[in-house]
Amino acid sequence: MSPAQRKGRGRSGRGRPTPRSRPAPAQAPRRRWQGARLAALVVLAAAVVLTTAGFAVFRGLGDPSIPSGDIALVQGVPNPPGGNVAQSEYKAALAQALPRLGLKTLPKPGSSQYTQVKSSAVSDLLLSRWIEGEAADRGITVSQSQVTDQLGQIIKTQFGNSVKQFNQFLVSSHFTSQPNCLQSATAATQPACANGALERVREQIISQDVQQQVLPQSNSPTVPASTAKNYYEANITQFQQPQTVDFRLILNKSQAQVAQAVKALQADDSPASWKKVANKYSTDPTTKSVGGLRQGVAKGQSEPALEKQVFSAPPQQIVGPFKGQSGFYAIEVEALHPASTQPFSKVQSQIQQQLGSLQQQQIVQNFQTNFIAKWTSQTFCAPGYVIDRCANFKAPVATTGGGAVVPATKPVSPGQATVFFSTPQGLPQGPITQPSAAPTSPSGSPIPLGPSGAPAPPGSVPPSGAPPSGAAPAPSPGG
Repeated sequence: MSPAQRKGRGRSGRGRPTPRSRPAPAQAPRRRWQGARLAALVVLAAAVVLTTAGFAVFRGLGDPSIPSGDIALVQGVPNPPGGNVAQSEYKAALAQALPRLGLKTLPKPGSSQYTQVKSSAVSDLLLSRWIEGEAADRGITVSQSQVTDQLGQIIKTQFGNSVKQFNQFLVSSHFTSQPNCLQSATAATQPACANGALERVREQIISQDVQQQVLPQSNSPTVPASTAKNYYEANITQFQQPQTVDFRLILNKSQAQVAQAVKALQADDSPASWKKVANKYSTDPTTKSVGGLRQGVAKGQSEPALEKQVFSAPPQQIVGPFKGQSGFYAIEVEALHPASTQPFSKVQSQIQQQLGSLQQQQIVQNFQTNFIAKWTSQTFCAPGYVIDRCANFKAPVATTGGGAVVPATKPVSPGQATVFFSTPQGLPQGPITQPSAAPTSPSGSPIPLGPSGAPAPPGSVPPSGAPPSGAAPAPSPGG
């Protein structure tokens, strides 16, 4: 090619032929195809980087290789500890999983119990890497002094400040094989001694720091009054107290026995007399020892014949004998309480606290879902160690008798159901007295070593389905 040709080609910028030097026609389609291919590759690369869907499609073509001697690789985890999970760590995790699962010895390889222990060990190791990676992404740092101080608090509060008892725990939990691992609480600065226990304490601190970042820091209600009012009006029945009645009764299969009781009570219907007469004549096991008294009974909690008389009889008047399903009755109504509705002003604060707790639970749920998805996509496991937290995991399938393919059900390993936070509860059904939140610890472990040992979020809402405050009691036997 002449200098003039090269000069003309350079001015075009896209390989477009110039009037001075036009390439052979056969070459033009090839160059246009190369340019289109380059543009397509740029678009494809952007799609793979920016979308998880693109990553999932092409992941099988580009899984990173797992170095020899490692069981897994978690991308994005800085050193130390780095994303490589070594065989030596796996062997230690196997032993540490045994007491967590209530086992004393490692089951026979190939058995279902062995698979459970193996999955728990791998999951535990991956989760520890995920926590370290999340800490790096969020700019969370933990100093050795923080770990030392936290361990000192654990020894003090959970082992009575006894280093000897803590050493025994380390041995029984397979965090060390040395009977005198720590000579004092200050010796916690020796990471090699506890063989992973200090790393668990570090993970707990990170978990608490992540929790503080994820959850709102204010304990005061953040739910607007208008939102609480809408909830109140939409669930008004939860704040209503039905009409109830307090009454005394005599129950007996014998009409004559009830008539004798009525005669005695007509002469004296004082509480003392009722207690004496009910104890003598009544066969109702729940009320005969308390003078036949039932309190706060609403409609629908007694058999029909009894309920009809209770809600129609005038107060302070002996009624009976009359026949019911369980025998013959005599009653006296002591007090009738009309139906009522708690005003919004009385329950506003409680509703706001509950809805605020529900918002926190949703934040927790969203975080955990995104956290697991994020780090699963960056986790690759070697053959023989693949679990459902690995990007290269393929869900097994089972076939029914009819040949239909159904997903296999894989149990969640103990202590691995949630990350950082306690399990979110359901929607509250009306005002419920809040129990005080208490720290939780992994199953079988007296020390919160690990992310599931992080304290529960403040103001946790009780399980869905609990009765609202002030609900009428259940019917008593024989009533």
